[in-house]
Parts: sequence; C-alpha cells; structure tokens
Amino acid sequence: MTRTALRAARCAPALLVALALAACTAPAAPVARDTATAASVDWSVIESEVQRDLQAVDAFWAESYVESYAGEFRSPWNVWSFDSAQQDAPVMCAGELIPSDNAVFCLADDSVVWDEQLMRPAWAAGEGPLAAIVAHEWGHVVQFQTGFTGHWTALELQADCFAGAALAGLAASDQMTWDDAELERAADALASHGDPEPWTAPGDHGDAAERGEAFRVGLEGGVPACATDPRGRGAEAPAGAG
Repeated sequence: MTRTALRAARCAPALLVALALAACTAPAAPVARDTATAASVDWSVIESEVQRDLQAVDAFWAESYVESYAGEFRSPWNVWSFDSAQQDAPVMCAGELIPSDNAVFCLADDSVVWDEQLMRPAWAAGEGPLAAIVAHEWGHVVQFQTGFTGHWTALELQADCFAGAALAGLAASDQMTWDDAELERAADALASHGDPEPWTAPGDHGDAAERGEAFRVGLEGGVPACATDPRGRGAEAPAGAG
C-alpha cells in the first residue's frame, strides 16, 4: 500500500528537498498513454500524476472553501492506495470492505483511498479523467466538513459537481494546462457506466447523463452551483452554509 500524510506533506521540509532534487533530475522519457500501457506501467508513473492532482485540488479547496462556507478547509489526514490485483487480504474502512476498482473517502480515519486498478484505466484515458476521480473524492471531504446531508445518489452527484468546479477553477488559474477537450474527457469518464466497477455503478452514483450533467454544472457555475442536485433532489446545505 502507498500512503501519504497530506497535512504534514504540505509543509514538510523533506518534501521541499525532494522537489529541489527533482528539479535537477533529467525528465523521464514520455510513456505511451493507452490502455495496453496502463496495465503494465510502473505504478510510480501514475502515482506522480495522482500526487500532483491531489495537491492541486487540495490547494483549490483551501482557497475556495472559505469563500463559500464557514471556517477553513481541512485536508484529509491520509491518502493511500492499494492494488487489488496484488492484495491477499481484504482492504477495510471502519470494519467495512472497500471493494476493488473503487475509490472512497473513509470518514472513520479521515482518509482518501483508491485502488490502483481503478486509476490505471483513468490514467490511460487522459489527465482529466484521473484528476476527476481525485476531485470527486475531495468533494466528499467537503461534504463531511460542511455537514451536507441528503439522498445517497444526490450526494454522489454533488461530489461530481464539486469535481467539475475544482477542475474548472484549476484550469482557469493556469495551475493545470487543461483545454476544453480534456475537461470533456473528464466529464465523459464520470458519465461512463457501462462497466462493472463499483465506483461507476449507476445505482450508487447516478446514471451516465446525471453524472455528466452534474460535472458540467460545476464546470460552468463553480462551487455555488453545487448546492443542489441537478435533478432537483438536492443535498441539503447545513445551517449557515453559503
């Protein structure tokens, strides 16, 4: 398993040293980004992008949260991954099984967890789809901290909306060099429901049209547009939330 203590990492001197050393290292040769490569590429190649995305999304919410909600945003305490293809024992969160091909925000220990087997095809699809998974899970972190409640599927679609708001915000601020086509690939990735992966199951997260629409609402309207579910069965804002 791979773990990152995100709150500590945001200001750790060791991280600064690592970044300084990386700046002096010759860039690695580009890796073909396709489904065949994704199955065999070293996880560190994908993980480096995931780390970049989570740091960017976390920074977005550190700035944007105070503009919409009371208080300051708190990063999840841990971020970690597992590889269901290599895992002998079940991976658990608060006594419950984390299914393979999945990503979750585990409230019990304030951590974001994903299966590498979910992230590999997302990486093959493009930078946007990979970042969208990260941003969706951060959406659940926001929901927990604000106290949003409501129908399960409404909360999942709201997390899609928050993901769209985060990615649009990062693209607009030039922190990420995504064009409209890349953001559309992210929307398409969230809308996809033709596979057996629990993370994209329609019964849990909404159908293809609903997921794509929720993401686009966030893209176009930003964080304030995510207060309600596009279907009208919205997540309920806590008292005092903007």
